[in-house]
Amino acid sequence: MAKTPETSQSQLHDLCGDLMEHTKLLRDYGTTPGNVWLARSELNKIDQLTGEIEQLLEEIKAES
Repeated sequence: MAKTPETSQSQLHDLCGDLMEHTKLLRDYGTTPGNVWLARSELNKIDQLTGEIEQLLEEIKAES
């Protein structure tokens, strides 16, 4: 099944929401002594999400 522009935009919206949640967790963990390892985990997840967002933006651009 081919993606529609609406599906891609909906996915982008969901990924941005996930990114915001992980950014909040990164901030919380990074400012709590002893939770640096949790902050690093969130940073890795943010890196993964930004890669997915970049790929999705390329797909949206190609659909246009």
